[in-house]
Amino acid sequence: MGATSFEYQIKSVSMGKAYEDAYSNAEDMSGSDPYNGTISTTDGYIDKTADFKRSGLSIRDYINKHIYDCDKWGAAWGVEVKAPKGNSNKIKSTVTNYVTQGAKKWVTYYVVYSFGTEIGAKEKKGDAIKVARAYTEKNQRRTNINIEKRLVGSNSTVADIHYKSSKSESEGTYVFFGTAAC
Repeated sequence: MGATSFEYQIKSVSMGKAYEDAYSNAEDMSGSDPYNGTISTTDGYIDKTADFKRSGLSIRDYINKHIYDCDKWGAAWGVEVKAPKGNSNKIKSTVTNYVTQGAKKWVTYYVVYSFGTEIGAKEKKGDAIKVARAYTEKNQRRTNINIEKRLVGSNSTVADIHYKSSKSESEGTYVFFGTAAC
């Protein structure tokens, strides 16, 4: 198999988040084949921002000079072209509280899960076992049953917390490049 070069420019709040987004976008567009020729074939990233700034080169010249220094089975090289500007607000979130009136009724359920995904919930353990066995036998996947208390007749959400952005806040710009298997 061969190799090809790649380059991604992406805006984000951090280099780590930018790499995750570039990797995910590449998988969405090209799949998870280890020979798809994209950033999704790399093994993480190396922050080369300090080296880039010391070089005095433009980003284009820096990439051209170092593209073949990247290992096709290794990490992508990342450069912060524009730094993000953080949130300067003293309080960076808002809280919405929900108050429910009246008595709360809690019911015990036997909840069937398969690898973290809820399959069903029953009030009787025997019924939950039937659901679990049917799912396991049909899908050949392990299930487990947890006993849980659930609120019935009203919403169990007591508060929502939302991020409160600053007017001066902005994302940074990041460039990732390297060599990928194809």
